[in-house]
Amino acid sequence: MSDEAELGSRFLQAYASGGTEAARAFVKDNAAVLRQNIFAAAAFGSAEDVAALLAAGTDPNAAIPTEHEGHLAIPVLYTACVLGNAATARVLLEAGANPNDGESIYHAAENDHRPCLELLLAHGGELSAAHAHWGNTPLYFLSGYQASDPRRPTVERGMAWLLKHGADPNVPSYLDSSDPKAMGSGEVPLHRLAANGWDADVIRTFVGHGAQVDASRADGRTPYAIAVRTGNVGVAQVLLLLGADASKLSVIDRLIGACAIGDGEQARALAATRDSAQAAELAAWRVAMPADDHFVFLRACGDGRAASVPLFAEQGWSLTREGPWGGTALHWAAWFGRPACVRLLLDAGAPVNVRDATYGSSPIAWGAHGSLNSRPGHDDDYLAVIELLADAGSTRAESINQWDQVPESMASERVAAAVTRWAT
Repeated sequence: MSDEAELGSRFLQAYASGGTEAARAFVKDNAAVLRQNIFAAAAFGSAEDVAALLAAGTDPNAAIPTEHEGHLAIPVLYTACVLGNAATARVLLEAGANPNDGESIYHAAENDHRPCLELLLAHGGELSAAHAHWGNTPLYFLSGYQASDPRRPTVERGMAWLLKHGADPNVPSYLDSSDPKAMGSGEVPLHRLAANGWDADVIRTFVGHGAQVDASRADGRTPYAIAVRTGNVGVAQVLLLLGADASKLSVIDRLIGACAIGDGEQARALAATRDSAQAAELAAWRVAMPADDHFVFLRACGDGRAASVPLFAEQGWSLTREGPWGGTALHWAAWFGRPACVRLLLDAGAPVNVRDATYGSSPIAWGAHGSLNSRPGHDDDYLAVIELLADAGSTRAESINQWDQVPESMASERVAAAVTRWAT
């Protein structure tokens, strides 16, 4: 391998293993890579750097295979757009880079890089098209952010730009799911916004740009039903004002909603209904609760809704069932650093040493990982979680994941120290 090729390979390795900051640090120490590697040049170089590489025969649609999705690849245009390098994005697009590569529009909007978005649109970017593999639109991708996410203001501006420039908020996502009842099948952004805690102003913005208030996903649920089921009272109220049909709610929707907001009186009244049809519907549902309905419990634990936890447990939600991305309710409460929910789950009998099916580690490991990756800066909450789980009998062996990583290696400094003390 030539020196130039080796330098380019090392840049890509830095990017793959450590992301943007690692790649930036590599370029700082190896400035020559900007003249030798199209991905480095697109990310951190100049238009002249990229133009020279293209003139030497580099493909403007060159792509890096992803580590965990071998059939997918990250295109070089994404590298420019995710970092907002409009100068290099322009050169790539003018040389024939595909603006509809399934990455560039999504991440330029995610970071509100408007010059890049304008370039993508001017070169034929389709703002409403669903991703060829994932099946989601750019608006739906962005609506997947939790409203509490610190990046929310930037994401919200990106969504506003897409809507202003013609993105259709009614294009459904995940239509190719093999299971029409799968979580998210046929959803539009309004469903996700309602589920993820976004507020009334965002809902009004979407409806003002044509979003259908009563859009139904594959299982027939509307954004109003999702807002009720996830305890998003403000959005439920504004959707009613905007014309949502409240009659579409089922007894199951209402029971889930009552648990989600901690309304024990309403939950118990619904569970004890004397309506024979509703009672039969509830009985059948309890036997085979869909994944989406179970996930509401996990979300409540992650959100820190302590008043909801005993209600969900009382009404039959499983303490051992995992969510779509792995983890029981206790895993989720630990990962989000919610000590009150952890305490209530332990009181209800949640198993403390169960390994999740996705990563192969117990709740105490999820708590350690969450201190650095879920809610960094909330060490006091995570320290309380670690103490609760340790006192409840967490054991070392189950905390080590399937890659033999110990939990303290993935934690913030203070939490790592506490886990180390527990482990020894």
